[in-house]
Amino acid sequence: SMQEDSEVQEVVEVVNAAKLITEVVTAAEPVVAAVSTPVSAAKPKGLKAIPAAPTVSTRKRKGVVIRDPEEELHDD
Repeated sequence: SMQEDSEVQEVVEVVNAAKLITEVVTAAEPVVAAVSTPVSAAKPKGLKAIPAAPTVSTRKRKGVVIRDPEEELHDD
Protein backbone atom coordinates (compact mmCIF):
# COMPACT_ATOMS: atom_id res chain seq x y z
CA SER A 1 0.00 0.00 0.00
CA MET A 2 0.99 3.64 -0.27
CA GLN A 3 1.39 4.02 3.50
CA GLU A 4 3.69 0.98 3.71
CA ASP A 5 5.83 2.38 0.89
CA SER A 6 6.28 5.68 2.73
CA GLU A 7 7.11 3.83 5.96
CA VAL A 8 9.69 1.69 4.17
CA GLN A 9 11.20 4.82 2.62
CA GLU A 10 11.38 6.44 6.07
CA VAL A 11 13.15 3.39 7.51
CA VAL A 12 15.64 3.46 4.63
CA GLU A 13 16.35 7.14 5.31
CA VAL A 14 16.89 6.47 9.03
CA VAL A 15 19.27 3.59 8.27
CA ASN A 16 21.21 5.72 5.78
CA ALA A 17 21.45 8.55 8.32
CA ALA A 18 22.72 6.10 10.96
CA LYS A 19 25.37 4.80 8.56
CA LEU A 20 26.50 8.35 7.79
CA ILE A 21 26.71 9.21 11.49
CA THR A 22 28.77 6.06 12.10
CA GLU A 23 31.18 7.04 9.30
CA VAL A 24 31.58 10.56 10.68
CA VAL A 25 32.20 9.30 14.22
CA THR A 26 34.70 6.71 12.98
CA ALA A 27 36.56 9.35 10.96
CA ALA A 28 36.59 11.77 13.91
CA GLU A 29 37.92 9.31 16.52
CA PRO A 30 41.65 9.96 15.87
CA VAL A 31 41.07 13.72 15.97
CA VAL A 32 39.15 13.49 19.25
CA ALA A 33 41.92 11.34 20.74
CA ALA A 34 44.54 13.91 19.70
CA VAL A 35 42.53 16.84 21.05
CA SER A 36 41.72 15.04 24.31
CA THR A 37 45.40 14.81 25.26
CA PRO A 38 45.99 17.43 27.98
CA VAL A 39 48.59 20.06 27.12
CA SER A 40 50.04 22.42 29.71
CA ALA A 41 50.10 26.05 28.58
CA ALA A 42 52.71 27.12 31.16
CA LYS A 43 56.40 26.62 30.41
CA PRO A 44 58.23 25.05 33.35
CA LYS A 45 61.24 27.05 34.54
CA GLY A 46 64.62 25.59 33.75
CA LEU A 47 63.34 23.23 31.06
CA LYS A 48 63.39 23.63 27.30
CA ALA A 49 60.07 24.10 25.56
CA ILE A 50 58.68 20.93 24.02
CA PRO A 51 58.00 21.25 20.28
CA ALA A 52 54.36 21.04 19.21
CA ALA A 53 53.00 17.68 18.12
CA PRO A 54 52.31 17.24 14.40
CA THR A 55 48.83 18.18 13.26
CA VAL A 56 46.42 15.26 12.87
CA SER A 57 44.64 15.19 9.52
CA THR A 58 40.85 15.37 9.79
CA ARG A 59 40.33 13.73 6.40
CA LYS A 60 39.50 10.08 6.25
CA ARG A 61 41.76 8.34 3.76
CA LYS A 62 41.24 4.99 2.14
CA GLY A 63 44.10 3.04 0.60
CA VAL A 64 43.64 0.88 -2.44
CA VAL A 65 45.98 -2.00 -3.22
CA ILE A 66 45.84 -3.53 -6.67
CA ARG A 67 47.48 -6.93 -6.92
CA ASP A 68 48.26 -9.07 -9.93
CA PRO A 69 47.28 -12.68 -9.13
CA GLU A 70 49.91 -13.98 -11.57
CA GLU A 71 52.68 -12.14 -9.72
CA GLU A 72 51.57 -13.55 -6.38
CA LEU A 73 51.77 -17.13 -7.66
CA HIS A 74 55.50 -16.87 -8.39
CA ASP A 75 58.02 -17.21 -5.54
CA ASP A 76 61.22 -15.49 -6.63
